[in-house]
Amino acid sequence: MRRIALVVSVVVLLASCKRSADFRVDLATVKARTQERMEHVMSQPAPKAALERLFTGIAADAEVRERGTALIAGLGSDPAIAAPLANLMATAQSAPEIQRTVRELMAAHRGATAGEIGELVGKRVEANWESPAITAAWMNAWNRLLPKLKVGSVPQIFDSTFGARYEAWIGGRGQGWGDRITELNGGSEPTPVRAAEIYVDHAWSEARMEHFVLAALGGPSLQRECITVVRRLLKVAAVRDALRDAAASLSADSTEQTAAVALISQLTLETPSPEVIARNLDRMLQSPVMAQSINQLVARVLADPQVPKILVEGFDHLRADPQLVSALEDLLDHW
Repeated sequence: MRRIALVVSVVVLLASCKRSADFRVDLATVKARTQERMEHVMSQPAPKAALERLFTGIAADAEVRERGTALIAGLGSDPAIAAPLANLMATAQSAPEIQRTVRELMAAHRGATAGEIGELVGKRVEANWESPAITAAWMNAWNRLLPKLKVGSVPQIFDSTFGARYEAWIGGRGQGWGDRITELNGGSEPTPVRAAEIYVDHAWSEARMEHFVLAALGGPSLQRECITVVRRLLKVAAVRDALRDAAASLSADSTEQTAAVALISQLTLETPSPEVIARNLDRMLQSPVMAQSINQLVARVLADPQVPKILVEGFDHLRADPQLVSALEDLLDHW
């Protein structure tokens, strides 16, 4: 039987896969289907809550909070960022939708101070942003941006470090996966597309993916390592400088400002229009400055030799964690 080779993991999905003449699984199908499923899994209540707990835990770290606050304060006081943001806020405050929202809230909460009304507006924006329809609109807009992103030296990092580590770790599993796919196909080797469908349906079902996500996010090691990585990255001058320049480019762009005002205005409404929000998210993420700023940010950050070192060391620490390794092995092999 012809060997079906496949090197895939939830951390570096397809990033380190080597194309060969006898490759028998259609990678495009695997990538599209697993990405679609992962997005759906991560939109479910339990994974969303687990991810929120992870972010909350990272943000609650004293050193991360101190450095992050200092970074944001520095960005806010930078003239290249402060002036455009002040213009954006002034424009937003005069928008008819926001003025109507403020009047409605003042009428419903007589005697409330301006600060209290502002808090109510903020809570409404937050609640609307978390709604399923707007979450879906964000994901759709983000997915349309992804093809425009150039990740610079990320592939080289994967090939030389992550990829090599995973290939050594997963080595020998491809034959077993191929045998299993053939078994599930009634004993005959399927076409590459059919093999991909069988593999995704069995190995990467939504139930199995959610089980892995909850196991990974629920362990203390991931949060601990994420905190360590963020602490170290925030100390790197190249990271801070690149973030500053990206923020300045985005805040000064007229398309970004116009779309942001329209988006904020809708989010303050009691019943915002998902269509209007989707249209303005698309305007924000599809504007030339967005992809350009992100690409330049990634290239500059990864060009600093400290950053790949920090990422690789964090990856190695996670790779050595028994709980994470067990969860990943269960996802990859037990189907």
